[in-house]
Amino acid sequence: VEALRAGVSLMTFDNEDEVKKCASISKKIKLILRIITDDTGAISRLSLKFGAPRTHWKKLLAAAKKYDIEVVGISFHVGSGCKDAKKYELALRDARDLFDMAKNEFGFNMYILDIGGGFPGETHSLWNPELRDAATKDDKEDDEEDKDDFKSEKKDGSDNGSTDEESDAQPVLFFNEIAEQVAP
Repeated sequence: VEALRAGVSLMTFDNEDEVKKCASISKKIKLILRIITDDTGAISRLSLKFGAPRTHWKKLLAAAKKYDIEVVGISFHVGSGCKDAKKYELALRDARDLFDMAKNEFGFNMYILDIGGGFPGETHSLWNPELRDAATKDDKEDDEEDKDDFKSEKKDGSDNGSTDEESDAQPVLFFNEIAEQVAP
């Protein structure tokens, strides 16, 4: 209620109780359906806590229709520190399916697609600080050698004086790798 009074009318949802609660407050609320994605391998797996599985999508869209609440989009998050750009492609395919279902079966004209966050901060950013410095080198071959060295260190079990948390760190995607999957 307070959010609506402050002018916030856009809410995410991933279960029917949230649809009912929004409908009881105001029919002016617009909903964004948060879906579960494959976030295996990510440093922070948000789909373990949030999101609706594919098997619930129709039921949730039907509930929104029943309670006369407009669904205007989809939200997903492949997890912070995602290490596989293909996870974005898979999530976008799911979003396409859901956009089509919402339009064709329920008459919702969705126009928002929230692809989450957790992106590397720079085009060459890596979560591992040791590798982040190496990635800024001008010579790409040096960068590749450093990555190979890191992999070798991990295989032989040496941690090079780092803490357990640091030694478990794995390089994540470069931002341009994510962009290549999202752009099409």
